[in-house]
Amino acid sequence: MPTLPPGLILRPADPMRRGPGRSVLTRRAFAAGDTIAEFSDSGAPTVAIPDSARLSQTCSHCLKPSAHLLNTLHFPHGTGVPRGAVPKLHACTGCRMSWYCGVACQRADWKLVHGKGECKAFKESCEHAAKTGTPPEVPTPVRALLQVLLRPEMRAAVFEMEGHEDEERVAPGTRPFEMALQVRVAVEWAGLELNNKNLSMGMDATCKLQVNSFSRRDDDFGQGGMYVNAALAMVNHSCIPNAYVAFTGRKAILHAYRDIKEGEEVTISYTEHDRQRSLRQHHLKTHYYFKCKCLRCTEDLDVYQVCQMYPNLELNASDPFSLVRDVDKLRNPTVKYFLNSDKSIQRHLKKITPTCIGDFQTLGDAAMRKEVHQRLKLCLQLLKADLFAVEPLNTVFGYVTVYFAKPNTLAYAFAIACFQALYCDPYISPAPFTATRVKGMFMIVKLLTMGPLSAKGKGELATKLSQFSSKVDQPTMCQMLLIAVIHFCPLAKSDEWQLCYQAQDLLDDLKSLKGRDKENALVDAFVKNPNGQEEQRFFNTVVREPIQEAAGFASEILFTEFGD
Repeated sequence: MPTLPPGLILRPADPMRRGPGRSVLTRRAFAAGDTIAEFSDSGAPTVAIPDSARLSQTCSHCLKPSAHLLNTLHFPHGTGVPRGAVPKLHACTGCRMSWYCGVACQRADWKLVHGKGECKAFKESCEHAAKTGTPPEVPTPVRALLQVLLRPEMRAAVFEMEGHEDEERVAPGTRPFEMALQVRVAVEWAGLELNNKNLSMGMDATCKLQVNSFSRRDDDFGQGGMYVNAALAMVNHSCIPNAYVAFTGRKAILHAYRDIKEGEEVTISYTEHDRQRSLRQHHLKTHYYFKCKCLRCTEDLDVYQVCQMYPNLELNASDPFSLVRDVDKLRNPTVKYFLNSDKSIQRHLKKITPTCIGDFQTLGDAAMRKEVHQRLKLCLQLLKADLFAVEPLNTVFGYVTVYFAKPNTLAYAFAIACFQALYCDPYISPAPFTATRVKGMFMIVKLLTMGPLSAKGKGELATKLSQFSSKVDQPTMCQMLLIAVIHFCPLAKSDEWQLCYQAQDLLDDLKSLKGRDKENALVDAFVKNPNGQEEQRFFNTVVREPIQEAAGFASEILFTEFGD
């Protein structure tokens, strides 16, 4: 049985108790935002690997991204080394498939798994690919399984997990023929004989990996791959979780999403819990093989109803960096109705969601405008009901922002991003420190740094936006928002989150601007005493009030630009 970190205790399964089997409880109380526990190699055995597609751009041991990867994602013309990145990666001289940021990581990985057969397997894969003319890339699940087979301590930990081996597997990547092929490759590369015993062992392990692994994916910052830790895998699911997991390097951090009492069960969400019940249930059934019976599922609650239930809503008013201070609006949203009162709109959302949340292909300006318009039309019922935070409308708002994020229409993009930050994100994630809220603030910052908030055209809307933009102190608003982002990052994920590093770099650049002594003095005063009356008045003036005013243009923008 894996050892849990301090602060947590395992409650064994009890056939007389309803609900899931074993569960993880707290040994003490935790406040919202607290770190409950950290999971790493020093505790239960861990597999932490980057995606195969980015092996050459990520250190295979510490998982730090290369400067080239981050510059490609965020600084197309940059040649420096962004904070949190490594200057250069070096390929393993044996297999040329694993890459490392330095000798220390290479030696650590060699001792952990690479020198136990992984290097040899990767080398043989590359040689086979060269002979056959096929790509040498090894699928990420195969690499994870290979590590399990090569590490006795990891094999023992995985075999204690629940694998639901007898369940029908239909999700892509988990179907029997796919898994059988993955197992055969991994068993052979591990140097084991291809007999029924080893293939059965491999299938058992891959079933358990598929159910108990976590995705490290964060596309915004080039993070990806798999994370497997037997202790973390024992934390059960809820669509109204009281905790969440963040990944940094080879470490997983379990944070309290709300206040948690001593002896209370810790739960996290295995799926995107802001999605419709039917989509959540489908994902849980096809990937984890159970039907969720939490209150959100049994009552079919939408994001607004779940927001009303959040016990720490007052954090929005008490945290000096929060953009949303009116807790009453969170408790009493001004929506026309809740989703569980209208089955017809639920059926409509189930039908349109795949289309609305699908990624855009590379489109020209006219084609993208047409696509955004079409998706907004599909979401018209949500717009009319003021259900702005409900998916897929929230995702479509994001596409609208991206469409307008260009020199002549930055004011439009800014207004939509501000609208999301006030009328979508807080209902989806009521805690002000969540990654959703922090990313929303950072999106506003990125738009502010793209140039003047311009508004094309000669119409009334363009005139009003131009007049508004002329009053906005963009550099100071940027500084204040970046300070808020840096304040929330350790709670949202960690102070090693790539977003935190980027915020620190941008803040340093702004501080170096000349002729801003007065503004910098006011900003510094806020940092020293963010709860002060004058300091809060300053934050209201340069941040909250302009964002509120900008958000007020959103409906007019949608009607003017996309209305029929």
